[in-house]
Amino acid sequence: MEASYRAELRRQAYQANARASTDKLHIQEDFRHIYTTLTEGLSSEESKLAAKPPPPELMMLVLRNMIYPNILSAYIPDLLEVLSNIEKWRARANGRAGRALACDGYWPHYHKQYPSGLTDSDRKVLQVISDAHEVTRTKYVEILKQYCNLHLYYIWTSKSPVDVKQKFIEVFQSYFASSITNLCTSFQDLTPDELVKLWEVKKEWAEFVAECMASGYSAQPHVRVPNQEQIVAQTEAYLVLVQKEVDALERIFNEDAYKYRVG
Repeated sequence: MEASYRAELRRQAYQANARASTDKLHIQEDFRHIYTTLTEGLSSEESKLAAKPPPPELMMLVLRNMIYPNILSAYIPDLLEVLSNIEKWRARANGRAGRALACDGYWPHYHKQYPSGLTDSDRKVLQVISDAHEVTRTKYVEILKQYCNLHLYYIWTSKSPVDVKQKFIEVFQSYFASSITNLCTSFQDLTPDELVKLWEVKKEWAEFVAECMASGYSAQPHVRVPNQEQIVAQTEAYLVLVQKEVDALERIFNEDAYKYRVG
């Protein structure tokens, strides 16, 4: 029964996300409804569901619940964790598209008398997913940077000088650790080059904090603080793209599940 329960959970989350594209006011209501569905099913399905990662539609709904109507700045570490897991789904979709194209290319050499099963339309869809990977990955890393920046700005504006210093030390050790094993789990799949991009935020804030300590905390932030509306728009565009890729793959490889989910 796990498959049917999970499929129903995905279907509800998908519909809630689709509704959120035009009606942001009911996101929390939809989230509470799905949370009720989830908790009611855990008693009998908990061990089975724990064996698989949460479906992407559910994680997207969780993330939207954290950025609408406003970003929950105090929970940005949790937001980053959800975002990084959504990116894992996108990377999985890209890998699956690449493998399908590779197999399709080799297929005629081994089974000339049988078609691979992919149509020309399928190949175009898979190629679009594969070609978009690097650009989308760059946008994802930029979104991470902006949330890190916003989190540090939130700490700076909501804590006393003593608390700010301690909290910055904790965040720096989590976000910008020199060792991968000491990084927060949200960043452990980033490449060295991507981490260098992330550390640009650390450099800006470290210089600012040093300046503030020297001036008795009278200086004001000169770092670039992202506009919340802009970062929400970028996050939303990213989520829409991930959902399209997940949909495209499922439509090709598991059409029945896709039709059930989208209604």
